[in-house]
Amino acid sequence: MMAGGYFNPFLSEAGIAGTSSLHILDYCDLYSIKNINLSKRINAFYLLEIAWEFHRRHILYALDKLVYFSKNSVNDRLDDKVLYGTQKSRIEIRENLSSVLADIGLISISSIHNILYQLIADSNINIQLIAVNAISQWLDESIYTEENKYLFDIRTTDVFDFLSNWHSGEVNIRTFSDEIGKESFYNEKEHLHSVLVLLLGEIANKNEILNSKHKGIEKIFKESILSLSKSSSYLVIDRLQYALPKILNARFHRMKSYLHKLVNHELIAEVVFKFLVAYYNFHSDDRSKFEIEEMLRGWESILKFDIKPTNKLLISTLLAIYIKIRPYKFFNKIIELYKKIKIDEYKSICVLYVCSALEKEHKNFPFFIKELDFFMKNYNHISIIKEQFLLMLCDKDTAIKNELKISLVSDISENSKIFLYEILKSSYNYGEKSE
Repeated sequence: MMAGGYFNPFLSEAGIAGTSSLHILDYCDLYSIKNINLSKRINAFYLLEIAWEFHRRHILYALDKLVYFSKNSVNDRLDDKVLYGTQKSRIEIRENLSSVLADIGLISISSIHNILYQLIADSNINIQLIAVNAISQWLDESIYTEENKYLFDIRTTDVFDFLSNWHSGEVNIRTFSDEIGKESFYNEKEHLHSVLVLLLGEIANKNEILNSKHKGIEKIFKESILSLSKSSSYLVIDRLQYALPKILNARFHRMKSYLHKLVNHELIAEVVFKFLVAYYNFHSDDRSKFEIEEMLRGWESILKFDIKPTNKLLISTLLAIYIKIRPYKFFNKIIELYKKIKIDEYKSICVLYVCSALEKEHKNFPFFIKELDFFMKNYNHISIIKEQFLLMLCDKDTAIKNELKISLVSDISENSKIFLYEILKSSYNYGEKSE
């Protein structure tokens, strides 16, 4: 985007030939711009201010073209692979548009509002991220000079306003873009909430900067993440799945007390599961491991009596985490949890994990037999165990079957012996020859 030669002194430093009029932007220009160091970008701000005063229409015209090419640079819209180049080239286009928007936004944020919301109204995450990355750059103090550092506080407030307005859903995107309802399957609020999540992910590690200027940022983070984790919108959940790892990496200690409340959707549960397992395994110090274990014990307490539909997913996530972080003590843990929980539906989930653990660790079988009477009290649990055992007994591995035979002569209750005998007997009706 070279307009009226205002970039010439700046670009000559990067080895780009200057011109007194607009010229076609090619990939060599993008690669050269990427090589310009930060001090040159700061100097470019002064040039941009001058160019903005005298060549504003040229710049905005060129910017519209760059927006058009950026929006058509994503894989599912490519109609000319030669024109758009390699995937790396297409990424360069989008990254440079973010930088250009950020720079122009320092001078006149109103001039890029339309473009930002055109990008936000797009349902492709790579296009939405152009706007999000441009806005997040305003929190980078290194792009400001002594002369324009006053803009930092102004743009920090603007970022906070974006977050507040998107959180409340009070922005009318149709004012800026007519793509809602035409190219998008999602409504305005879904688009606003999806980019809200993306922006929270990009600025999660800048929280101290925002918090020092606006005390309400902590409330926006918490309320937004909690409410959007319950969203029924695929767009919002997809963006949360993308952004949540970044948010957890930067803010885990602030989120521990309410992390369990995010487990409302399988995709989000998977993110929480992967993060906690990775965090536990990555940190070798006892303090960090204790921190995770203490939080999980808190989840156990919640599951004792709290009846909510989402808690079925929470207990599955909890047990899946225990399998990964405490594989050698998992069986004992799951029996302990089964005894603690008072809600029968949650106990059934524990039973499924018990069977899964037995299938992987045959050595736990004798311990399970001693605890079998606990499961015998509920017919539904007995049915689950029987079905799982029959499936395991049909496997070529006969270890479980041998353990069952040994258990029939062990010191267990008569009811348990009858139950195990019925399972063993039924297994031969599954098509396996008698041994």
